[in-house]
Amino acid sequence: MEDIRNVLPVGSLSGKMVLSLRTGNKLGVLQDLFIDPINGVVLGITLDGPDGENIGLRYEDIYSFGHDAVMAISEEPLTPPEEMDISKY
Repeated sequence: MEDIRNVLPVGSLSGKMVLSLRTGNKLGVLQDLFIDPINGVVLGITLDGPDGENIGLRYEDIYSFGHDAVMAISEEPLTPPEEMDISKY
């Protein structure tokens, strides 16, 4: 079996900076992950925005999870967490 070295523990993601790939802007700091407990997949994240507001981002709007930061595709899909439509997954 091949040794996998690019795997990050879920606990290491909390507190990482979230950046926009399109603009390079800082969107906030990752706070929580929404994970489907049956399938074990990430559905979305919540972050503390630059003004202290709580913001949600669905998984399909995330470009990558890196060792230093999380890259969102752009800033447009940011919504309040209660308005995130993750129930269809």
